[in-house]
Amino acid sequence: MKHALASLFILTYKVLDTKDKATFGMASIIFALLIAFRLCTPVSLAMLTAAVINGDSTWLKWGVVYAGLFFLIRASEEVKIAVYTLFKQQMRRKLALSILDDFFKISFVNSQLKTSSEYAIQIDRGLGGLQTIVYSIMFSLLPFAIETIIGILIISLKISLIVGLSCLCIVTLFLIFTFLISVNIHKLTQIFYKTATRNFHIYSESIRFYEMLRSFHATKWAKARYSLANQQFINEVVASVRPLMPLGVIQGILLFCLMISASFMVLTLGPEGSDRVTGFVLVNGLLWQISTPLLYFSQSYRQLLNGMSSAAELTELINMRKYSSKISVSPCNDSALSYRFENFELTADNKTVVKCRKLEVPKARLLMIVGGSGAGKTTLARAMSGLLDCSGGVECWYSVDNIYYCSQVPDIFDVSLEDNVSLGEDISDEAMNSVLTAAGFTNIEIESLNNRSLGEYGAHISGGQKRRIGIARMLLRQGEVMIFDEPTAELDDLACHRVMSTLKNMSANQLVVVITHDVKWQKFCDAQLIIANHQLSLKTT
Repeated sequence: MKHALASLFILTYKVLDTKDKATFGMASIIFALLIAFRLCTPVSLAMLTAAVINGDSTWLKWGVVYAGLFFLIRASEEVKIAVYTLFKQQMRRKLALSILDDFFKISFVNSQLKTSSEYAIQIDRGLGGLQTIVYSIMFSLLPFAIETIIGILIISLKISLIVGLSCLCIVTLFLIFTFLISVNIHKLTQIFYKTATRNFHIYSESIRFYEMLRSFHATKWAKARYSLANQQFINEVVASVRPLMPLGVIQGILLFCLMISASFMVLTLGPEGSDRVTGFVLVNGLLWQISTPLLYFSQSYRQLLNGMSSAAELTELINMRKYSSKISVSPCNDSALSYRFENFELTADNKTVVKCRKLEVPKARLLMIVGGSGAGKTTLARAMSGLLDCSGGVECWYSVDNIYYCSQVPDIFDVSLEDNVSLGEDISDEAMNSVLTAAGFTNIEIESLNNRSLGEYGAHISGGQKRRIGIARMLLRQGEVMIFDEPTAELDDLACHRVMSTLKNMSANQLVVVITHDVKWQKFCDAQLIIANHQLSLKTT
């Protein structure tokens, strides 16, 4: 975990610019001043007490100083929080962008290890954990350590070394018991954190599939499934909080011993007369200053441990294998070929899906990939697109960066039709309308879908409209190789004819690859990649 956190802190340092670091530096300066103000408070109270007892006219000055310190402490607290909040948001934004950029470079296989919700929770929790680490160390644990050391030094120098050492021993025992019990609590907490992620996924599924659940009268099953998972979560939470009771009792006993022993020793071993009263006020003021963060120390320490575990999860993403762009598809030096496969093998779940010893695909205008359901057509297309790892060699005459892939069920964002097609590119209205029409959208559809968002996962549009959006994205980008997965499925005859004509026309200048069960495509294609019994073969027409 230490190595993981070191990597994460190095990444954080790299993504922060000079302004961000200056903001953090300002928060640290305010934090240091706050510690000084807090330590000066019991000292000024002791001086005020001494002045009042001795009839010294300086009591008014010390009274103003004592009261003024409370103003400075309160104001500094708010300024510190404001400056740190600004820094926290700057840090979170830049780290989130950096981690998102890393995620876009991992392989397709790794991206499927968890659901999108689980990855999002992992990233959000990890960023929150990093913030917790910074805050716990800088503004909770470190101030406590500094205040305790300085406070005990003042007690040792001004009152008695014996009193100072006794306070140090009790505080040390307090920390030892807190560390031991908090580590056990932390381990139990991590168990229900994992369960919480799984429960979120179950709850999300229930909401996402509500239509199917209502249709099959299965809503009771969905609720029972979540209830069972949530009960497990509650049981794990109860197990994690059970050690808090003995921890609280032990801490209370040690704080009692700290206050009573220090007060007794000051009154018996301290100086005589008015100095004894001043010393008593000073020691109790400093101990109160120390005991206040002590009361929250165990909570802060557990938050630090939880933050460290959550932040360490981000390193799973950071350490995954990255690719500069798409997965490498080697260049083919034979201009007569589109693709060459040699000792090629695709696997899933440690089972061979598609393989061939050697296969050369001649230059073609329109290439079909055919095979039975579950034969591996989509898997092959992803490998040809540079999105999926495979064993052996895949060579392509065209640059891998100019190969585009349109999935069978295109991903739809909760934005307008045009935004879903452009994906951030600056496109003229004329060009946009042209590709939308070529993809099979009518003018009425275009106007309607541009005036509203399409819903989460495209919930507000049909399956056929989703496919046409995917086709429009491809038409807009005009890659050298355009790979379509079932482009005409769920389309009516008119839209299907329009899409087939559009892709046939595109194939005059580009290689168009189509995965399909529709036999109507055969009259357009120049060659077919056939998958049968896990073997890949070629048929030319």
